[in-house]
Amino acid sequence: FVADQLGETEKGNRLTDRMDAKVNAVRKAVRQALQKKIAIGYTVHGVFGRKNGAFDNICKEAGVVNGCGLAGLKRGEQLSKEQVIKLDPDVIICSADAADSKMWKEVLEDPSFRNLKAIRNKKVFMLEERFMYSTTQYFADAVEKMAKTVYPECFQ
Repeated sequence: FVADQLGETEKGNRLTDRMDAKVNAVRKAVRQALQKKIAIGYTVHGVFGRKNGAFDNICKEAGVVNGCGLAGLKRGEQLSKEQVIKLDPDVIICSADAADSKMWKEVLEDPSFRNLKAIRNKKVFMLEERFMYSTTQYFADAVEKMAKTVYPECFQ
C-alpha cells in the first residue's frame, strides 16, 4: 500500500474501509434491480470498454453488464455501429467531454440507432470521464455514480 510507504497506514485503512463500504452499499442496492442492464460507454473516440478494463470493472461492481465486454472488445479496439445495434444496449453512457462534439449528436440522431432500447427509452446519459475510467481512490465513487445512473430506481 502507498499509505504504508508514507507512514500513513491508519489513514489508508480508513480510506479503503470507506471505499469497501460504499461499494458494498451499491451491491446491496442494485440487488433490487429486476434485470441487469447492458450499457456501453462512448467517448469522442467511439465505443470503448474492453473486458477487465477500468470501465468494465466499474460496471461489474455497479451490477451493470458492459456491452463491450460481452462483445469481446480488446485493448485499443472500438465497436462498430453494427456491433452496437446487435448488442442493443439498455443504456448508453457518454463522456461529458462528448457533450459538444459531433459524436454526441451522432449517437442521439443516428437513424441506424433509432431502434436501440437506450435511444427509444431515453437512457443516454452523460458522466464525467473520472466516473468512466477511475482506477484510483475514486473508484468507489465511480461505481456509485454508475449504479445510480443505470439503476436510479434502486436508490430512491
